[in-house]
Amino acid sequence: MKLITPQQMRTIDRTAIEKLGIPGIVLMENAALCVTSKAVSMLENKEKELKAAVKEIDLSKKKLQSMFEAKSSEGTEHNQPDAGQNMEKTLPSAPAESKPVHNNAVALGSSDSDSTADRISNQQILDLYSQGKSVLEISRMLDLGQGEVKLVIDLFKGKK
Repeated sequence: MKLITPQQMRTIDRTAIEKLGIPGIVLMENAALCVTSKAVSMLENKEKELKAAVKEIDLSKKKLQSMFEAKSSEGTEHNQPDAGQNMEKTLPSAPAESKPVHNNAVALGSSDSDSTADRISNQQILDLYSQGKSVLEISRMLDLGQGEVKLVIDLFKGKK
């Protein structure tokens, strides 16, 4: 696309009006239609991108929830937890060295040595959230991805 200066545009408009007989209002209508069409096209592309991202996040969330449910059921088969027991004791989370998670990848599973740090991180997220901190503030404070922070909050708050 070639860019032109306002002075060049005035010259083009004057030529179209005076020599070609195109009314100025028609020129403005055509310009508005072109700008609107381009804006709608750009918004549709962004909408597709956002829907794909949401779909990917939902799939990752479902995987984590099923892992959590499987891990929770493993714990209840052998040792029935108290009703007041904290959920973070069984929540699977990403290894510490993979934080923050980027490239639309989801890091799953953890070793026993990593799980303690992850539970502490999950508790820190929940504590900051209960203090009124936003997802963005928490992710910056703990050097975590925003998606990871939101996922932990949603899992512990029972949102679906």
